[in-house]
Amino acid sequence: MLFHFKLKNNLRGVIMSNEEFQTLVLKKFDKLDKDMTELKTDIIELKSGQTEIKTDITKIDKRLTAIENKLDDLELKNAERHLILSKDIKSIKKDMSTIEIVTSSNYADLAKLKAVK
Repeated sequence: MLFHFKLKNNLRGVIMSNEEFQTLVLKKFDKLDKDMTELKTDIIELKSGQTEIKTDITKIDKRLTAIENKLDDLELKNAERHLILSKDIKSIKKDMSTIEIVTSSNYADLAKLKAVK
């Protein structure tokens, strides 16, 4: 039996025998099989890479959670320090006011002593 078909790059028909046609088809199937095998290999490599990326993301997520926890601890400590410093500043202001009052009283006493001389 003879087959008539057109090649991709050749617009004129080609007539070939059954054996030639079978050989051509087998070559095409072999190429398709090889290409499919390569695709399967690529898919396996992609899946492996995806697994590695998921593992890395999990590690990064754990590190990020640890950092967030440390920041929460720091914020709490800083809030406590802020309260302590606020109280200390109020105490220092009160002491400064007392010193100013005592100093003005001392000036008044000095003025009286000078006036007595």
